[in-house]
Amino acid sequence: MAFDLAPFLERRRRFAEAIGDALAIIPGAREVTRNGDTNFEFRQDSDFYFLTGFDEPDAVAVINPAHAKERFVLFVRPRDREMEIWNGRRAGVEGAIATYGADAAYTVDELDAKLHEHAVDRPALVYRLGNPHHDARVTRLLAEMRSVRSRPSWTRSTRRPTWPRRSRPWGNTSRASGCQRSRRRSGRRRGTATGATSRTMCCLASGRSCCQRSRLRT
Repeated sequence: MAFDLAPFLERRRRFAEAIGDALAIIPGAREVTRNGDTNFEFRQDSDFYFLTGFDEPDAVAVINPAHAKERFVLFVRPRDREMEIWNGRRAGVEGAIATYGADAAYTVDELDAKLHEHAVDRPALVYRLGNPHHDARVTRLLAEMRSVRSRPSWTRSTRRPTWPRRSRPWGNTSRASGCQRSRRRSGRRRGTATGATSRTMCCLASGRSCCQRSRLRT
């Protein structure tokens, strides 16, 4: 029986309209070990299946209506020929796009990196707490996004304060006038100097350091 994608497309459309510009993270169910290497019969999470129709464990759906291209993204287990012999065929990244209508699909190993990309500039995050495998991941993501938004936005004007023309701490903006004033100050001390003395004078002009050696004579 062919997979009917139409009802899931309509459900995702209505869900996207409801959340607006927010980012929604909907994790699927995981396999539960019964004993040894035997698992309980798998049953997909109802909310996840209602929106995606995807019936494999460990998957995560991300719905981002404001994204330009990747509005519906599935994170799934990769294809594994050996495991598929024992547990059945996997859809993989290609099947998630071709069969289940995802705009993009990635392996579950890429979930953390991609969540950071999708969370940028999103005003809200939609996620149901109570999943022991994903709660810490989503809480950490939320804290990181809040930290980024709370940092001050530094601009050129705040990093380098602009001083009034007459009150700049280094005096005039003309390099020549600054050096001339240094020479005049040195000239007042000539009467106390004995013999030929070499002195280094520095002045700040136009925000830069200008050094000039002047030989003072008695």
